[in-house]
Amino acid sequence: MFSFSSILLIVLAYSALMFAVAQWTEHRRFKNSRFALGPYVYALSITAYTTSWTFYGSVGSASRSGFLFLGYYLGPTLAFVFAGSILKKMIRLKQAHQFTSLADFISTRYDKSQTLAAITTVVAVLSTVPYLALQLKSLVVSTSIMTGHSAFDAYLDVGETLAPIVALFLLVFTILFGMRRLTPTERHPGIIITLAFASILKLGAFLLAGIFICYFIYDGIDDIFGHLSEFRNAFNPDRTHNSALPSRTNDIITWLTHLVLSSSAVFFLPRQFLLSVIENSDERHLRSASWIFPLYLLVITIFVIPIAGAGMVLGFDSSQGDHFVLTLPVLFGNRWLALAVFMGGIAAGTGMIVIAIMAIATMVSNHWLLPVINLAGFLKPLRRRVLWMRWVTAALLLGAAFLFERLFGPEDNLANIGLISFAGILQFAPAAIAALYWNKANRTGALLALTGGSLVWFYTLILPDMTKINWLPLSFMVDGPFGISALRPQALLGLSFLPPLSHSVFWSLLVNITGLIFGSIAFRQSSEEQRIAHEFVNILEPAVHRPAHSSQTSTIPLSVKISQVGNLFASFFDPGQTKTLMQQVLLNAGLQGRENIDLLELVELQHESEKVLASIIGTPAAHSALKKEKLMSPDESRQLAAAYADLFAELMVSPSELKERVDYHQQRSQLLEHEAQSARILARASQQMFATLDVKNTLQSIGASPLPELAEASLIFLPQGYSLGENSDALAFFRHSDEETALTRTIAKNIQDTLDQDPQICARLTIIKKILLSQKPRSSPDDAPEDWTPLFASFPFHSSYCTPLKARGSLLGILVLFSASPGRYQEIASSQLIEQLVDRAANALDNAMLFASAQKALQDREDFLSIASHELRTPLTGLRTQVQLLARLATRNQLASYPMDKLSTLLDGSDRHIERLGRLISELLDLARARSGTLHLNLEEFDLGLLLTEAMERLRNEINALKCEVVLDLQNGVIGTWDRVKLEEVVVNLLTNALKYAPGKPIEMRVWKEQDKVLFSVHDHGQGIPKHEQSRIFMRFKRAHRNTEVSGFGLGLYIAQQIILAHGGSIWVKSELGQGAVFTVELPLISEQPSPKEKQPVDSGDYCP
Repeated sequence: MFSFSSILLIVLAYSALMFAVAQWTEHRRFKNSRFALGPYVYALSITAYTTSWTFYGSVGSASRSGFLFLGYYLGPTLAFVFAGSILKKMIRLKQAHQFTSLADFISTRYDKSQTLAAITTVVAVLSTVPYLALQLKSLVVSTSIMTGHSAFDAYLDVGETLAPIVALFLLVFTILFGMRRLTPTERHPGIIITLAFASILKLGAFLLAGIFICYFIYDGIDDIFGHLSEFRNAFNPDRTHNSALPSRTNDIITWLTHLVLSSSAVFFLPRQFLLSVIENSDERHLRSASWIFPLYLLVITIFVIPIAGAGMVLGFDSSQGDHFVLTLPVLFGNRWLALAVFMGGIAAGTGMIVIAIMAIATMVSNHWLLPVINLAGFLKPLRRRVLWMRWVTAALLLGAAFLFERLFGPEDNLANIGLISFAGILQFAPAAIAALYWNKANRTGALLALTGGSLVWFYTLILPDMTKINWLPLSFMVDGPFGISALRPQALLGLSFLPPLSHSVFWSLLVNITGLIFGSIAFRQSSEEQRIAHEFVNILEPAVHRPAHSSQTSTIPLSVKISQVGNLFASFFDPGQTKTLMQQVLLNAGLQGRENIDLLELVELQHESEKVLASIIGTPAAHSALKKEKLMSPDESRQLAAAYADLFAELMVSPSELKERVDYHQQRSQLLEHEAQSARILARASQQMFATLDVKNTLQSIGASPLPELAEASLIFLPQGYSLGENSDALAFFRHSDEETALTRTIAKNIQDTLDQDPQICARLTIIKKILLSQKPRSSPDDAPEDWTPLFASFPFHSSYCTPLKARGSLLGILVLFSASPGRYQEIASSQLIEQLVDRAANALDNAMLFASAQKALQDREDFLSIASHELRTPLTGLRTQVQLLARLATRNQLASYPMDKLSTLLDGSDRHIERLGRLISELLDLARARSGTLHLNLEEFDLGLLLTEAMERLRNEINALKCEVVLDLQNGVIGTWDRVKLEEVVVNLLTNALKYAPGKPIEMRVWKEQDKVLFSVHDHGQGIPKHEQSRIFMRFKRAHRNTEVSGFGLGLYIAQQIILAHGGSIWVKSELGQGAVFTVELPLISEQPSPKEKQPVDSGDYCP
């Protein structure tokens, strides 16, 4: 399709463009610009995690194993979202110690051990070489395809020509981009910008390929899957590919293994450590990275399965899947798209190679070569040739990768090669994570862990591959070394049911973690290691500042010490660099312009010298070099010890008492810091909560105010009757994510049907519900706490704090805080701060509710006056018309001659209008009594079934006029003690509503008895009541169907509910749209007279005249 010379020119043009971008960015004018140092560039550079393995290999993995490939990307996503503190700690430690590599980080924590740094470097090299080979393989194969050959030709004559050229190009590219200068502590904005550009290029190319394959070769993704169903045998027929998760046991184990490996790799791959930690200029950039990086992984995997399916449908074997994304555009003659895909692959591979070789070359030069040079005196002149050593290291690494690719490339696919590397990188994880979170972890434990785990990894994964190229006999795999079957590399101790990769991960991690724990428990830390361990574990705590002044006498000539440090620096750097670094040391130590210094300032000078030197050659080498230089003479060391002894003597305290005093002042400092932080939290929360009188905004401010300092999540619960007109519970849940507060759920109705189970939250809310139900009656039997559907899917919350929101002696609601830290709320200081915050929150909520109530009252007054004037005017108008007619007849002496039937009709109409006016006035009186709590019951014993019959007969005219059929289903002998008149009013109201809203349709009325309770229901077959309206219809002036012409105040159901509540019963409705409504009333057999002092809860905020 393209000639090799054309491909070479295109790649050279791309390289020149990248080089120009890097040069432009590193220009002094742009180097420190917001763009070059911005969060989005940083986040995109981290996506260098997606290498040729992603660009080409993901499709190959999908074609062979279906959705198993998702584990490679789900692991990093979960790691970034839930383990961001690991990166945050490492970044802050890098700023304090000037790390240059992952080996620096690990060795610094464990007593600045050069041995541990060297072993870390060995494992990093062994793990990275296969990964470099993976990139080399993808570049060689893709070049072979672009020049008109097949992927298999890459391992014949074509490959023998292409591979060395590609490797040489990568070496030159790496040196030009990553190792032109010896300045590893400076950020490399040029490289970071090019990586960000490359990330956009490879993503765009992959998406273009996916769109072309899915929508130009086929008619969409559904079309591909439709064809694929006819060729299901192209996939493993035992696997179900319609599920996003693997189905068989081995598949699940493999998937989990991929999850663990990729979660570790995203933090501890040397190149990812370089990009995420060393190149980070501001830890706040992690906020953007925590969503951009997972989003990028999601987008770049969208078309993986469709492309894999398309290739299989076209008849390609799954073994060819690694290059479907390039082969298909070539096959269908789209040369420009093929070129774009090829360049995307170049961007994916070269970006990884440059960064990986930069990271490994730094580790090799600092932790292998420099220690050897320092040991061999005749090699010391080479210390000033560190940059050359890194160039040679880069060449050797690429040579090793070339050899690995030639030997194992034909046998292994891209994913297998990548997983071998990931399993090696996993060996860093236990020691690295323990370095950040376990004070007791020590150098011996880390040495045992890293050495043991790495040997098991090499034995179980690398050696088996050597049988493929006949470097080891096949019997080594089948029978084990020396015929010992228990030592078979892929069936250690007879464990043979695990897949080879999972088997290696299991045994290597077991040995690794066991060695770490045993070594850390069995051996003690040195005092220096204890100090460093404390610093690493507590790096996110507020810093303790050193005193600005010293009481020591300045008698040490600074020029002598500067000369010593300068001579040491000069052995590694040229004169210009030495001068620059010395100025930096003096500036950091605050010693510029000084002639003499004291002992404590000498300690500071040594500390800063080591830190600056470590930024070039690594912490272990810098520590060793300064130790040999003896910047502090034996006499000065004795003087320093004597100074500390004098200090003890002057204080007149024993060492133990001194420690107590130091602890006291540290605690006092922490207390003051805590109080200052509490004041900041309260001030910020008050400003937010009292900034608005809108209830929803106030609730959101209250829910957000404890986050993230006091909780990871919060829940606000407002009970029924307190939720501003909603006849239901209100629940709002807030969770802290990416250091920003997000309102994740707000449920105002029917929360029982919408939420999932979480035992902890359910237990808390059950208690809350019981407390609140003790203060107000139930509105339905389903309201009991035992029937609450458990709430929310489980979170990793280990402690919670539940407190009421009370203002002016009234309970407004409940605030629950959740924390991932066990026992967090057992601290008295935290509880006091929370209570102060809750007091302010309750006042803010009370203010907002009062304001909303006032607004609601004004609106209800207007609504009431409008409704009342209309409802009263209608019968008055009719009555006035009829009275005027009678007056005219009387004036004209025509009453005697007026037809009797018309006169009777006229008088009946007047009577109806008067009756309607009386009913409206009675409703208003009943409303007033209900609200004042003076609703009086005239209790008597009667048959409830007979009452329903009488009520039906009372409305017989309306029933006939509306052509409704009322069916009675009455249980005999349902006799109780109630207020006959008021219950008849309830029945008439329910039956009248049924007639109004379901004219011409049947109505059923039932009465039945259940133990010591009596129930009756009215069931109509009208249009039904929407779900969201069912709680509102029992409120004043509310109707289910607002647009209907039905008359009335809208008080009927409210008054009916108050009458039933006064009897100690309950009323509720069940309805589905189009299926009518069933109103059910439950009464005790014997009702009692309600106390006038007990007021029923009302829907707050409604206006009552």
